Amino acid sequence: MRLLLSDFVSNSYNNYNFMKKIINSILYIILSTLSFSIIANSDEGEKLYLIGTSAFNNGEYKKALQFFNQSLSYNLKKEKIFYSIGSSHYRLEQYNEAYIAFEKASQHKPLASAAQYSMGLASIKNNNNDKAIKNFLLSFQSATNETQKNRALRMLNKLKAENRIKTRNKWNALIISSYGYTNNTTNSNPEISISQDNISSQYQHYFTKIGFQPSHKWKLYFRNTFLNYNNTNTKDYLKNDISGKYKLVLSNILLHINANSSISYLNGNAFQGSNSAGAEARYTFNNQPSLTVNYHWSNYYQLDKRYSYLNGTKHQLSTKGEFRKNRNNYSMELGFELNNRRDFYNNGLLIESFSPKKLTIASQSTHNISKRLTLSLMLKYSINHYQDANRIQGGETKTRIDTWYRAGGKIQISLLKRLWLVSEYYYTKNRSNIISYRYDSGQISTGFVFKY
Repeated sequence: MRLLLSDFVSNSYNNYNFMKKIINSILYIILSTLSFSIIANSDEGEKLYLIGTSAFNNGEYKKALQFFNQSLSYNLKKEKIFYSIGSSHYRLEQYNEAYIAFEKASQHKPLASAAQYSMGLASIKNNNNDKAIKNFLLSFQSATNETQKNRALRMLNKLKAENRIKTRNKWNALIISSYGYTNNTTNSNPEISISQDNISSQYQHYFTKIGFQPSHKWKLYFRNTFLNYNNTNTKDYLKNDISGKYKLVLSNILLHINANSSISYLNGNAFQGSNSAGAEARYTFNNQPSLTVNYHWSNYYQLDKRYSYLNGTKHQLSTKGEFRKNRNNYSMELGFELNNRRDFYNNGLLIESFSPKKLTIASQSTHNISKRLTLSLMLKYSINHYQDANRIQGGETKTRIDTWYRAGGKIQISLLKRLWLVSEYYYTKNRSNIISYRYDSGQISTGFVFKY
């Protein structure tokens, strides 16, 4: 009896394992088939969406609408499809249908601002300005960048409803703090009777900037810059700034008016002050690209008689073109500067060089690598003509002409919702027809940005 019971238990256990293997195999086949089907459906849906996008770009909006609607039945992100459907209806002048589609797209946070803005445009076409104002206000409040904010502001300005904007906080704060290290090497030439020595200097630079935004129009900044030289014969340099900026939106033109006041110190003693004012006008062509013109005037005055030669004025005029492609920003800038100050030396070390005439060309690109990582690259070139002649041996004089290059980049990493880590590196090369003014410089810094 015991033997028969043992055989029964053994056979039952073997049958159980056999059935378990069969069930697992069936489940694996079913799940594999379903996964393949989902992937295939996703690929098919993506193809339909791409065909619709191509048709939309070619102005075939009815055809695009058909393909966008077909792609809805597949495993794709519905919000981007609804936005494309809304855009197609809008081009076909079917504004009620467009509004409904944009409203569905606005439920997804990354598209909320753009969708609310489009809903506002559709409301205007339907002669419902009150609803449009609500949409543009929501677009402004859900904006994730300045471009989206300014776009909504322009429409509110046209509808004379800009005063309805309510900032989330009475004071929005920006805090930037960084520490950096710079190594600078200046060349010398024994044939020049009046020149710098061959100097290799290193210094640490500390930078702190605190900004407040009491409203969407006004911004105030307090900035502190400190240079601590490793060379004990060189005096430490400190500069404090206070500046304000006012924003005004005029149709497609964004106007910034700014003013600044600063005082500079050497080893704690004030030696120079400055006041400046300027204006920047940015015109946007159908949301992008944009063209910016900037003018800035500065007046410098000495607080110590020993530095009276620093007195004077400076005029800066620049223009910049900017466009956005695939979430990346690209810009090119051309600038011109007139300056009637002379160079400033501190115990033989060139602290700041003032070129009477300066022409600058710069380019910059910003790449959004991921949601948390942004990379910016910069190239800059300038040519400087100096009025003062430099005396060399034998009584001969030369008018100094410098060619200045800079290249570098910045990495910004989002650590928390309102906190970023920023690291920068820039290499500078100055080449002059007078060898004593040639130098190379490497600068690295890292810091934190906090916005509230």
